[in-house]
Amino acid sequence: MANKVYTTERAKKTGKANACSGNIFVTVALDHFGPILAENDSERGTGVLVGETWEDRMECRQWGAHLPHVAGISGQSDYGAQSVALSGDMKMMRIMETVIGSGGRDLSGNKRTNKTQSFDLRFEKFNEALQFARCPNSHITHYVYDREYSVMGFTGLKNDGRKPGIQGYKVCRYLFVRCDNDPAPWTSDENGDRPRSLPLPSIDELIKATDITKSKATPSWDCDNSAVSSATK
Repeated sequence: MANKVYTTERAKKTGKANACSGNIFVTVALDHFGPILAENDSERGTGVLVGETWEDRMECRQWGAHLPHVAGISGQSDYGAQSVALSGDMKMMRIMETVIGSGGRDLSGNKRTNKTQSFDLRFEKFNEALQFARCPNSHITHYVYDREYSVMGFTGLKNDGRKPGIQGYKVCRYLFVRCDNDPAPWTSDENGDRPRSLPLPSIDELIKATDITKSKATPSWDCDNSAVSSATK
């Protein structure tokens, strides 16, 4: 298999719509949680680093950061979510980020053009997979922003709930808090995310939400106090 994403003469669409994804360069399992370390990277020996960028989603897949070819949630409803690919750019990224769940559309017709929500979202399938990020067992996601295809770091789910969306039907909303020992790519801070003991500020996207669940667990990838202390001495 080729190292780079490629198309053949049989491809009916331009660009990489019919492309083959090429080699997977890392040796982690498809349902792997946690960092992709140097020992899992036989190509470069560095692993996948926070802030690393790729040319497109296909290359992002090759390095194990987000395996699906499309943006959205990658996970299993009975196990957890490995990654979330969001649309946006690094300037929009926050330490706290709200994510909207998937589904709610009738896909019996043209799946690519039906953008109208026709029923309430429920905490099932991929949406249920995201809820596992409340657990303290490394069920934590990568953020991958799909305009720059960049790894933002590990995050832990603090709250989730349902709230009517733009089209009137309820959507699942999740509040994630970044909890990575590496500094965020959009800051000049040399340290990672310090543990947050203060109450979270009010988040507009979760005001008047129903079916709210709040996490009482500490994410397993939360910042290590000893690492912060040694780095600031």
